[in-house]
Amino acid sequence: MRQVDVQRSFRLTLADLCRLLLWLGFLSVLVLSLPNNLYSPQNRRIIIVLGLLGLWRYSWWAVHFVRSQVYARFVFPPIRRRAEELWQSGWRPKRILYMITTFREVKDTTERLMNSLITEVRDTLMKGLFVLTSAGMPRGWTLSWCLSGKTCPANASRLG
Repeated sequence: MRQVDVQRSFRLTLADLCRLLLWLGFLSVLVLSLPNNLYSPQNRRIIIVLGLLGLWRYSWWAVHFVRSQVYARFVFPPIRRRAEELWQSGWRPKRILYMITTFREVKDTTERLMNSLITEVRDTLMKGLFVLTSAGMPRGWTLSWCLSGKTCPANASRLG
C-alpha cells in the first residue's frame, strides 16, 4: 500500500502574504481608477441586489474551504491512523468493491484506470469486484474493451 503524507498542510509564508496584498492593492487601484458610469441613484437597488447575490455565492467558497480544513486537520488524520494500524495488524477485507463510472471518457483514460485497478487487485491478493457503468457506450463494451488482451487476475470477480 502506497504511503500518503496525511500531515501535509498548507503554509502561508510572509512572502506569500506580501505578494497577495500587493496584488490586491494593484487591483484596487485599477478598479478605483476606472470611470464610474455604472452607479447612479436609479441603479442603486439592482447593484445592491447583485452585490448581495455575489456575496452569498462566493461566501460558499469560504464555507467549503473551512469545512475542508476541519476535515483535513481534525477528522481525517485519526481515521487514517486507525486504518493504517488495522492494515499493519494484518487484517484484510474479504473483497474489495471497485465502482467505476464513466461518461464518454477518453479511451486512454479508461484503459489506464482499469490497468491501475487490475494491478491493485493483483498486488493486494484480495478478491476484487469491478462494477463498471458507462453511459454513452454499448452495454458491457467498455469492460470487455478494457480487459481485451489482458488476463483478469484470478482473485477478481467478473460480472457479465
